[in-house]
Parts: sequence; C-alpha cells; structure tokens
Amino acid sequence: MTLPIDSQIQSAILQQQWALLPRLLRQYQQQGHYDPALYHYALAAYYFNTLQYDKAILHYQTLLDLHPEVIYPRFDMAVIFFENYQYLQAKQQFERLMLKADGKLKTLIEAYLQEIKHRQQWQPYVNFQYVKTDNVNNASSEREITINGKPLVKDEESLPQSAQGVRYAFELERIKNITGNHFWQTTLGYNGVYYWDNQYYNEQTLHFSLGYMWRDALFVGKIIPFVEQNWFGVHRYNHQFGVKLFSQIQLSEHWLWQNRLANMRKHYADTSLADRYNGNENTVSTTIIWQDNTHWQSWLNLELVSDRLKEKSSSSLKWASGFGIAYYQKQWGTQINVRYIDRHFADHHYLMHLKRHDREYQLNGAIWYQKLSWRGFLPKLHIRYQRINSNIPALYSRKNQELFFTIEKQF
Repeated sequence: MTLPIDSQIQSAILQQQWALLPRLLRQYQQQGHYDPALYHYALAAYYFNTLQYDKAILHYQTLLDLHPEVIYPRFDMAVIFFENYQYLQAKQQFERLMLKADGKLKTLIEAYLQEIKHRQQWQPYVNFQYVKTDNVNNASSEREITINGKPLVKDEESLPQSAQGVRYAFELERIKNITGNHFWQTTLGYNGVYYWDNQYYNEQTLHFSLGYMWRDALFVGKIIPFVEQNWFGVHRYNHQFGVKLFSQIQLSEHWLWQNRLANMRKHYADTSLADRYNGNENTVSTTIIWQDNTHWQSWLNLELVSDRLKEKSSSSLKWASGFGIAYYQKQWGTQINVRYIDRHFADHHYLMHLKRHDREYQLNGAIWYQKLSWRGFLPKLHIRYQRINSNIPALYSRKNQELFFTIEKQF
C-alpha cells in the first residue's frame, strides 16, 4: 500500500533520503490542499543537510512566522545560525528558547550559549621547543672561497656555529562576531629563540594584527593588516608591516581550497643594512586539502615569493611546492611534509660574477601521543631536515638537521 505523500515526506526526513525530498515536495505542493508548515520544515531540513544554510534559514523563518510558538523548529534554526557562524542570531534564538525550554533541551541550549561565548573570548596559545643546532648562523661549511681568482680562508666566525636553547611562542587571538557573518580578528603574538650558550644569535618578534573576516559554513575570507618588530641579540633589527588576504572554500565534503596573498614592507634599523635590504616582499600561495571523515588529511601547496629590495643582487623570485600527509587518532597522531624551493636572484652577486641560484629541500615530521599530555600541555617529537644547494656553494650551500621536542597548549 502506498503511503500518503505527507507520510512519505516525513519518512524521507527520518531516513535522511535527501535526494528523494525535492520530488516528493513538488508532488505535495501540487495537491489542492497541503500543510505549509510541513512543506517549509521539509525544505529547511533538505537545505540544511545539503549545506545550503541561507535557504534553510529562510524556510525555518517562514515556518516560524506561521507558527511562532513551536520550539524544536526554532531550536533547529538556532543550530543552523551557530553552524553558519552567525553567532549573534544564534544567541538571540537560543535565549528566546530558554524562556520555554526545560530538561535536556535547556541543558543543550546552555551548552550552545557557553560555546558561543567561549569562541569569541581571547584564545591563548603557548609553545616551547628545545633547540640544538650545529649551524645557528646558517653558514656554508666550506672553508675556502675564491674571489677574483684569489683563494681566501674563512675565519671561525664565518663557519657553522653550534648553539642550544629554547624556542618559544605566546599568542592571544580574539575573533568577535559583529553582525551576520562579519567578524573582527585581533592577534597579539610574541615569539623568539633564546640560546644560552650563543646569545649573540637570540631572536625576538612582537606581532600585532587587526583585520576583518567574513565567514560562513563553506567560505572564509580575511583582510588582515599587521605590523611586526624584530630584535636580533639585544638590538632592534628591523620592523615590517603589510596586509594579508586569505580565503578558504569548502569545495565538497572532503576537499578544501585555500589561497593567500600578502604584501610586506621591510625596514632595517642599521643604515648599512637598510641601504641593501629595505624593500617589499609579495607572496602568492594556493593549497588544496583533502580530508576524510575519520583520520587522514593530505595537502598540496604552490607558492611564489617576490623580494624587491634596494640591492638588486639581493632581490629574488622564489617558487616553492610542497606536499604533506597527516594521520590522527584519538590517542596519537603524526604528520610529515616535504617542500622544494627554487630561488633565482635578480642580479650578479656583489662578490661573484654570476647571478645566485639556490635549490632548497625541506623535510618536516612530527609524532605525538595524547597520554603523555599533562593539563593540556602536549609534547611532540619533531624531525627537521634542510638542504640548500647554491651555485655559490662556498657562501650559501648548507644543510641542517634537527631532532627536537616541543610542548604546546591551545587553551
């Protein structure tokens, strides 16, 4: 026996047969008499589960205009507002429901309201890393260099130097919903590295950014102006400012596409450095990400960086490509990524009669185990390898390899 069309619609919703619903609803609407509440409720459920949140909200709102007293459709609409990052509208609907809700529904609403509050508070991040390197000054290990046909021997300070210490990072970030899908994003960060046995190479960076973000369930867009101050040793080294543009598109259930544009202006404190290295850095980057619904994630990245500096021989064009894969479980996780960089400099080197050309290879890996965490601080074991092959090997060819631990916490 064929069920009435309204029963078929209700059954399709319960069994999540979303591909079937549009045809059933067209048949239902063609009847002489149909229930507008069921029609709009079914369409709202269909659009929500096919990630068309704006249309789902429209049909829930139409249903609530017809029956403002109903509780669960209003709760469903509030959840859609929440998942679509419209926190102010979600908060308004949840607070309205609190006047009528009780029992488990009231507890669930309180949890949503608490999460909305938490997501818009200042979010701290802390990271510590033990560092031990045999090439803190990024120098070539070749002892001799030939200039104008004359061999020169490097002094000890020009050869790779060792150091050990702690790399650290502290960050505060707040993302505040203004209205609809519009947000302010504020970030304040301080990071650096302290070498207790070679403090000349200590580094520090202070970072501040304040920008605009538009976000819904399928798209993120940001415009973030920023400013940074860097110290080398105990002296101000340079400051830089600029703007970053970022977008992320949810292409499908498993695929994400991210794009980045950035322009940065560099200013050096020392006049001799400023005369050579002041200038602009422009970056274009695109990343495609695949992730399943369980444990795996992988990504492919392409990047172009253009350095336009006062000294043309230090200006460069850099192409980079990278691939990574990660595996996550409840108790442990691991990730590894490889990267290749090809960098061409714009003019002849100031000591050599040729244009510098570097090829760089990078390998980074990490593994962690959740049971080793303590009060949210999670230790991770990392491996890092870097090799640069330059056509001026005596000055720029080098390799670094590190095995180190980090401890991090995101509150």
